[in-house]
Amino acid sequence: MIGLLAALLVPGMLFPCEAHDTVEMHLGGTENHNEMDSCPSGTNCGMGCLSDMCGLNEVQSTENSCSRAGVWKNELSSFMRITCSDGEIRGMYCSAVGRVTSFYQLSGRYLVATDNTVIMGWTVAWQNGVRNSQSSTSWSAISYTDDVIESQWLLTFYNKELWNTVTTNRDRFSKVTC
Repeated sequence: MIGLLAALLVPGMLFPCEAHDTVEMHLGGTENHNEMDSCPSGTNCGMGCLSDMCGLNEVQSTENSCSRAGVWKNELSSFMRITCSDGEIRGMYCSAVGRVTSFYQLSGRYLVATDNTVIMGWTVAWQNGVRNSQSSTSWSAISYTDDVIESQWLLTFYNKELWNTVTTNRDRFSKVTC
């Protein structure tokens, strides 16, 4: 019961309403990526920033060796854009929880298993030029097809009481057609 209550309350505490962000963010990795401004004034990073993520340069074949690169959306309408090459995942994450107004970098690792199944993990540290939420989330995921990523996540946040520092749940990401 306490875990369920924490899962419902913690995201709202971590990402309260923020002012418009002017921080620029790199997708990272290569010079082919455009710099991104934060979400448009007055919007959160849900649907308002989908067009920004889709507006980036098209993913090159060298950035998609896992066959899962692109834009993804979870059940809460959070978006991520990832590229993958040489076992490494890079990208950006925009949470729909709260009123977050800027992107967060994500990074991780992947491997391609039997039948083009991709096993992957990535982490987002909830800190950018505007806010430090003193927390991070790590996803462990599997993708049997190129249009769905099933994941479980651990959100770890600062608390002096060690027993109360981790929340866990799951996400299903669906591929977005830009």
